[in-house]
Amino acid sequence: MITSEELEFVGLLGTDTGRVAIVDPCYAAQVADAEAREPGSAEYIDFEYATVTPTPPGDGIYDVFNVRDERGRVVGIYVDLAGQFADADTDESPAPAKVAA
Repeated sequence: MITSEELEFVGLLGTDTGRVAIVDPCYAAQVADAEAREPGSAEYIDFEYATVTPTPPGDGIYDVFNVRDERGRVVGIYVDLAGQFADADTDESPAPAKVAA
């Protein structure tokens, strides 16, 4: 069981489709292409390089946390779809990375 003490807030994840993808950025275009060809299809395609899953609450913005072990190493990523850790410390969010256009 994850506790709020193990969580480190790293940012927000938003969705307008009611689904999210966990993917290496170099493969994101392939997931987006599948979605563009047939909306909703990405949820059901077996990507060898990505996981797509519905967000039970649907559209929204969700807190994302690193899960750290007792030595401080990142051992997982947690997306709080249900607001289970709404009381977690999100004040120390990292500065957003600048992405070239």
